[in-house]
Amino acid sequence: MTYSEILNLVTRNLNEKLKSVGESVRREKCTAKGALLLELNDATLESTQQLRDNIASALEGKVETRALTQQSRRNVLDLDEMVTPKDLREPISEQLGVTLNTNAIRSLLHGYGGTQRAIITLPMT
Repeated sequence: MTYSEILNLVTRNLNEKLKSVGESVRREKCTAKGALLLELNDATLESTQQLRDNIASALEGKVETRALTQQSRRNVLDLDEMVTPKDLREPISEQLGVTLNTNAIRSLLHGYGGTQRAIITLPMT
């Protein structure tokens, strides 16, 4: 499918699922590789995933769809050497009031003196 065909289908379709997509789009861009990039108005992670699913179902697998969101990367220092990602995910989720998925903790790196450092990605709100 060409860029213009995808753009017409996604933003100007009368399908109820895609009507919400057309209303949510702030602007459209053509990337350097010729892909269609849709910038959304004030989208949350859940709404972005829902819009991606709606677009994928409308395009019927003819093209690849991805949902990209802004994320913040944080370092957590001086962790005990016995800490696991699961041990770290639960308290951070409770304190920040967000649900962290299983790949939110990117890595646990061993440091000096039996400590670890965690690299965590959090969704921007």
